Order: sequence, then structure tokens, then C-alpha cells
Amino acid sequence: MSSLSLWAEVPMDLDSPFLKTLIFKESKGTLNEREVARVKITEGKIESANTKGILTVVPTNDVVAILPKLPDSGILYQLKDVEQAIRLLESLPADLKQRPEASTETLQKWKDLRKPAEEADAKRREEERKAQEEKLKQEEAKIN
Repeated sequence: MSSLSLWAEVPMDLDSPFLKTLIFKESKGTLNEREVARVKITEGKIESANTKGILTVVPTNDVVAILPKLPDSGILYQLKDVEQAIRLLESLPADLKQRPEASTETLQKWKDLRKPAEEADAKRREEERKAQEEKLKQEEAKIN
């Protein structure tokens, strides 16, 4: 199975800044899960590292899902990250919607994160605009 087809079949949060729950099948068919911080697909395997840097490698065929976890305070994220998490959680198959990460209550908490994320994005854009204006003023001052 290629990583592209895996992407289409298995719900995955690969690149958000949030911690994630990696759900995978073990050799006996039982489900296991790990809280991970980073995830990448390499040569038919999912490589993930937890917050202490301990690596877990799982064959892609054994991965059931990689779900975003609600962020703790102090985690920096953008509105697009929140929107992507909401889309992924809303699109889960019925069996995964039973998980705590995808509950109605958790989904509402994700939706509640939109407003602070929108405010932070607006503030960031305003700061970038001001910095750009200041840079232009400095460049004009050098020319004159």
C-alpha cells in the first residue's frame, strides 16, 4: 500500500502542532495506542516520536488512525490547524467516532478553539502588516 492510498483510507493527522493518538494493531490483532508528538511516513512504515523523543515504528498496514488531541495551554497553533482537526474528526468512520478524541463534547471543544485561533491569526497578520510598513518606511528613508 502506498502512502498516498494509506492517506486516503486511514484518518491521519501528520503535520499539526498538536499531540496525537497513534492507534495501531499489534501482531495478535489487539489495538494499542501511543501519544505522539511527531509523525512521518517512511518506506511503508509510520515513524512517530513521543514528547520524550522515544521512537515508535509501525507498519502502515497496521495503523488504524492518527487523531489530534486537544491542545494544552501554551501550544501555538493557527486557525488552519484547528479547522483541519475538526474536519478530520467529523469525517471519521463510525467505529472511530466512539473514541474520546472524537466525542461530541471533544468536537465542541475543538470548535470553541476557533475564536481564539481567529483572534491570534488576526493579531499575527496585523503584526506582519505593521512590520512590512516599517520595513518600507526604512527603505524609503535610505533612498531619500
